[in-house]
Amino acid sequence: MMSNALHEEEVASLWREIEALSQSFYDRVFQVSRQFWETKPSGRKLHDWLKERVWSEREGAKMHAYVVVKMADMLDPDSLIFLAEQAADEARHYRLVARCLAARGLSIDGYEPSTRWRGIFQEDYDAADQRDPVLLFSVLHMGGEGPASATAKAAVDALKGTLDDDIARAYEMIYPDESNHWRAGREALKRYATTVEALERSRNALREKADHLFSGYKRFVLTASDSISKE
Repeated sequence: MMSNALHEEEVASLWREIEALSQSFYDRVFQVSRQFWETKPSGRKLHDWLKERVWSEREGAKMHAYVVVKMADMLDPDSLIFLAEQAADEARHYRLVARCLAARGLSIDGYEPSTRWRGIFQEDYDAADQRDPVLLFSVLHMGGEGPASATAKAAVDALKGTLDDDIARAYEMIYPDESNHWRAGREALKRYATTVEALERSRNALREKADHLFSGYKRFVLTASDSISKE
């Protein structure tokens, strides 16, 4: 049988790995997002990015509402209220970014994201369907909200004071919410991932999420770069 000291060290080691994975998502996506903005996207490339952001915020609101209904009978009150509030935050984010798109005479009517991007959101629905709080908070928050924060921060840094300053202003309001979701999701995970087995499931879910999420963001840079090289 494992001694208490060894058990505590294994738990601490797994948490360090989970924290490092979650932080690496933020760092990697922030770097990729900066590379995207360094290509100076405009016209269709900027509009495609904005459409995907509008779709993502709307889907985020729908998905978190789905989570609340699907897991209402098994989550503690603090976690349930947090997720309900997050659904409302995502709806507000959708309105903020949709307003930027509308100002350019555009909407997401008829828009379909890539299969890869839709698949990233499907992972979140799948986590809710499994009704496993450890998996849920790992995939949605430790693996999702850091990158959302990075995307918002990079947009603010790139667009503030430019002709697209309205987008920067929208993301200045969105960024604190995404950071708070990341932090609150971590605290929720701590309430549920209290065993070595649970922490291993969390870590493994994050490892799988990493490749899917990063490739979804990286596609923007490759697409924009290809466009520039052809002009």
